[in-house]
Amino acid sequence: MPFKIAPFYIIIFLFIGLSSYGQKSDNLNIKKDAAIDSILIKKIAYNATHPSMGFSVQIYYGSEDLAYKFKADFEMAFPEQTADISFNSPDWKVMIGKFRTHIDADRVLLPIKQTFQSAIVVLTPYSFE
Repeated sequence: MPFKIAPFYIIIFLFIGLSSYGQKSDNLNIKKDAAIDSILIKKIAYNATHPSMGFSVQIYYGSEDLAYKFKADFEMAFPEQTADISFNSPDWKVMIGKFRTHIDADRVLLPIKQTFQSAIVVLTPYSFE
């Protein structure tokens, strides 16, 4: 009895193998609607003029004199990154980076936190271009 079923399985596996062989192709054709490009251009223009929320690493929040000192200290310790000083009455802030996600800001925060223990990730409005 098992010998009568075996040819049936052999034929089935042969057809499965041949059908999967026919699916291989080196060409990939992607069709996209022309409206996608126009929507993308509109979205980029909108993002440039309307700020959205992002994240920054804040290393200092306080007086103007200390803000400039913290900025200089940061740029000496981390020359590959730049710090920005902003004034939000009555305090000055030293901020690093513009990040879309909290996890991106956290990756930058970890090495900074070793030198500047008070550094934190804050939510900030930005224009991403």
